[in-house]
Amino acid sequence: MQNEIDLRALKRAINAVLDHLVENVGVEKLPIKAAEDFYWDVPTSQLYAVKGNQPKLDVGRLADDWEFVTLMLRDKNSAVGAMLLHLAPLLRRVGEEVGQ
Repeated sequence: MQNEIDLRALKRAINAVLDHLVENVGVEKLPIKAAEDFYWDVPTSQLYAVKGNQPKLDVGRLADDWEFVTLMLRDKNSAVGAMLLHLAPLLRRVGEEVGQ
């Protein structure tokens, strides 16, 4: 059997985690701290090439990721699939913040 990502199950998991944070933990917003706004990012073309040379890192910015996401929420016709690349760092940061 081939491994696969069930998007409906993934959606339920993400919703359950975010619902728990908002409803049970009381976390509705997290500030983007200036000292933690920028992050290291592995270029997509090299992200899964773990047998090759170590990739050169890019820089991402949480504030930019959040801006792209809010634009997508205002314009439902925007490239929703590409927004996943902006959601991932935001979700990671939320996990780092609330997991401490």
